[in-house]
Amino acid sequence: MSRALLCVVFALILVSASQAECPALVRVFHSYVSQYNSTIDLTLDGQIVVQNIAYGTASKYFSVTPGIHNVGVVLTGTSTSAGVVKVVMAPGSAFTVGVTGTSVGQPGQVLFSVSPFVFQSRVLPPNPDSFVGSVFRLDESNTKRNLMITKGQIQSLVPFIAPKSSTPYADQVPGRVVFQILSLNNQTVLNVNDDLELSEATPSAGQLVDVFVYGDDSNVQTAVSLKIVSSGATFDKSAGCPLVDGSGVLIPIPPITSFQPCSGSIINISFILVIAVTLLAFVF
Repeated sequence: MSRALLCVVFALILVSASQAECPALVRVFHSYVSQYNSTIDLTLDGQIVVQNIAYGTASKYFSVTPGIHNVGVVLTGTSTSAGVVKVVMAPGSAFTVGVTGTSVGQPGQVLFSVSPFVFQSRVLPPNPDSFVGSVFRLDESNTKRNLMITKGQIQSLVPFIAPKSSTPYADQVPGRVVFQILSLNNQTVLNVNDDLELSEATPSAGQLVDVFVYGDDSNVQTAVSLKIVSSGATFDKSAGCPLVDGSGVLIPIPPITSFQPCSGSIINISFILVIAVTLLAFVF
């Protein structure tokens, strides 16, 4: 009987070893208006993990071992820091780091109230026939705004979006869509260059489509603009992990890892081993 017990324990160890822990996902958006001519790097626990992110652009998501990490931003090729924040990253969570100007955020809206901001991101896939996303307001403003999402005659309003905040929006119909920033009474808004604050995109079903509002209207070079960032989202049912295309595969130096979700075949083989070893234990 003791031999049987040992065999069962050994088989269970095989199963537990085959289970992959979901990573956390992290990306950065450059809205550092005072450094619009410079690129930035993202650091994790003092290591550079993303380099040369240009103003008005987002990096791809990359995978991180869950835990407590120091997330920082430096100007590319220098030791000039734009700030460091400590973030608790749970398995399967996702974060967007927003590097902005000096205006502060809203209490309760984000993990931190000054730049660099850290927002929790939505990465779970939408319904199969729709797309979803969030609005990230990183512009230097103290005024709340609305976002209108228009597809033909269909309109969807995301109201009262506070500065330096992340606001999810509801499932939308795929196709050509216009995202436009409006005042709280739904009037058009012009930036310092007299341009409408809007952007167009053609999302596909199943995509995550995030809207970044960034810039500072005190300078024509950094006029408030919109950037649409689209990515594919799936869910590995075997591993229980959300997946986002474009997750960076990095050099496996802790705490950074490449993302290798466990497959259903690995799990099935493990359970077969449990049954086989258990039966052999009782036969012999």
